[in-house]
Amino acid sequence: MRHATANARWKEPMRGLLIVVACCALVSACSPSVFPYKALDGVNQDFDFAGWQLLQEPHPQQKVQLGGRIVQAEMKDDMVTITATQLSIPKNPTHEPEEDKSSGEFLIQYSAVIDPLVLRSGNKLIVVGETGSPGQIEVEKKVRLLPRITALCIHFWNTDGNGIVLRGSSSAGTKFLAELTYCKTAL
Repeated sequence: MRHATANARWKEPMRGLLIVVACCALVSACSPSVFPYKALDGVNQDFDFAGWQLLQEPHPQQKVQLGGRIVQAEMKDDMVTITATQLSIPKNPTHEPEEDKSSGEFLIQYSAVIDPLVLRSGNKLIVVGETGSPGQIEVEKKVRLLPRITALCIHFWNTDGNGIVLRGSSSAGTKFLAELTYCKTAL
């Protein structure tokens, strides 16, 4: 009888240890992200940016994730339109996009108010959204047609080193952030 009691004492701690090890294995298997994992559901991992950029006609909508650097941004009411130069997303997507040869430019449309400080030219971003028909922008009095993404989530990195300033209530104070994420609440 004594032997059964000793085994019972070890069963519970061992079971707990196995659960902890299993949880750690699951967490380490998940890749890091700056977005909620639900936002990444259905993203086309084999998206061909160059091919998409060449298409001028409407084509099937697909969910994609792209990296870029802001060229210009415009806010009208609660709609933000960002022109971005495409950049590669690093292997660790919690790091900002890597400077390399760009495949071109694209438009991002996001229907919400974004702090103008994160929309500064040169800031980097990663966007998750759905492709759509090309959009028009005016650059130096010339109208250009660029491929367009309707954003679900956008993550910004401040690249000038000054930080993104968020001013809260008097009790919350002021915060300086190096990066900031905006996401649609109904993902």
